[in-house]
Amino acid sequence: MNESIQLQALADVIGRRGYSDAAIFFLEMYKPLVGFGRECMAMAEPIGISLFGSRVLGQVREILKSRELIERLISLLEARREA
Repeated sequence: MNESIQLQALADVIGRRGYSDAAIFFLEMYKPLVGFGRECMAMAEPIGISLFGSRVLGQVREILKSRELIERLISLLEARREA
């Protein structure tokens, strides 16, 4: 699946569940910790699966590997929130 489509789909899921503000806050705080955060994802995986499901969590894991993708997701969430 194309990265842009994945980002849009993830932004839609987050928005529909009402987590946009919390997700933006988390992503802004996470950006400086990109390398360290990947290791923390392993510990948070059980909670993430229960909140989002394994498919969405896999997408999140891929997005959190890149600062550029994080910025794009934040932009999508902000645009969706303002619409």
